[in-house]
Amino acid sequence: MRQTVFAAKRLVDFGREILVAGGMPDDAANIAAVSLTASNLRGIDTHGVRFAPVYARRMQRGTTRPDANVLIDRRGPSTLFVSGDNGEGHYVASLAMKETIEVARKQGTCATVVRETNHVGMLAYFVEMASSQGLIGHATTNGEPYVAPTGGLTPILSTNPMAWAIPAKDNPDIVVDMATTTVANSKIVEAASRGETIPLTWGFDADGNPTDDPVAVKGGGTLQPLGGYKGYALMLVADILAGVMSGGLFSTDLHALGDDEPQGIGMFLNVIDPDRFLSTDVFSRRVDDEIERLRGSELAPGVERIRYPGELESETREDRRRYGIPISEEHMAVLRQGSTEFDVPMPEPLRA
Repeated sequence: MRQTVFAAKRLVDFGREILVAGGMPDDAANIAAVSLTASNLRGIDTHGVRFAPVYARRMQRGTTRPDANVLIDRRGPSTLFVSGDNGEGHYVASLAMKETIEVARKQGTCATVVRETNHVGMLAYFVEMASSQGLIGHATTNGEPYVAPTGGLTPILSTNPMAWAIPAKDNPDIVVDMATTTVANSKIVEAASRGETIPLTWGFDADGNPTDDPVAVKGGGTLQPLGGYKGYALMLVADILAGVMSGGLFSTDLHALGDDEPQGIGMFLNVIDPDRFLSTDVFSRRVDDEIERLRGSELAPGVERIRYPGELESETREDRRRYGIPISEEHMAVLRQGSTEFDVPMPEPLRA
């Protein structure tokens, strides 16, 4: 597939200008654009800068507030309550995690609920804000329903991703970022747009049968939970933490990114300072020891190397920082449309 390669800074600048054209203040737009580009750097292109025009359109329609007044309320020594004021999700989540980290530094831990925000994209970015400072980060979020409870046909819950980041000493941090469905909804959407089939473990048709047709999944079917009823249980917990406990929307009350309504998305964040249990140096060295034990496992036939969660993405990020971020022709079409629509010049590529 043809690709165009860009320096990360060019994509950050482009995303920021698109969001500013949608009405966001420059500083807030830059925070969001950095978070979006972090997805591309990590190799999670489905959640990257291609979303900037989508967010800008929502701002222009009035379904997302570009100048949101994010309120952060200290509810206890180690708890925060954040009202996003229907703001852009990456911006709200970044502010919330920054404050969560500051409280955890002082108190040893901090739990935060966020309500009244919108699509927050890749959770790894926010938990890595914590691990980059020697802290353990956890985040989960909810969204519009794509998944039926085990035994049901009606979509009640979303992909409700969960993420953790754990700092290591001499190795890249351990980073787990996963949907509670077999795959994220964006992979189903992209397969449908390309006319591709999907594995039978990704989705159900309208009758609850496994299907390899992404159009059948999107046309009345549902996504399959990760690990069957276990994934269903995880996504239920995520919705309670992010939606029910925040006092915000949950389950079938949440709106899709394409709706002319505020999405009402919630989040739950938790940061722990391991220094309250072991010194930071001892803890991170023990994490390295754990990693080396994983790598020391006898290899199965045909396997050349064992990786741990987040290692491949860290390598991808370093490669893309050095050699540029490849953007597929499919995503280039989205960026070109945004460029024309918002009168923002396309970024200069490193190579095409």
